[in-house]
Amino acid sequence: MAQHSKPAAAPRAAQARGTQARGTQAQATGLRSWSRERRIYLAVGILACLAGIMIIAFSR
Repeated sequence: MAQHSKPAAAPRAAQARGTQARGTQAQATGLRSWSRERRIYLAVGILACLAGIMIIAFSR
């Protein structure tokens, strides 16, 4: 798994400007916040699990 590191701390003035700019935008939550690649990776994983379940179920 990839390790995520925290970005370097920004000066207080830059943080204040960033906070004001972000205050007007609503943050995406749930599946919307995921990148397209992550959603594809999740879908492939779910399909692989379903395929495995079907193979087990029909191999008996």
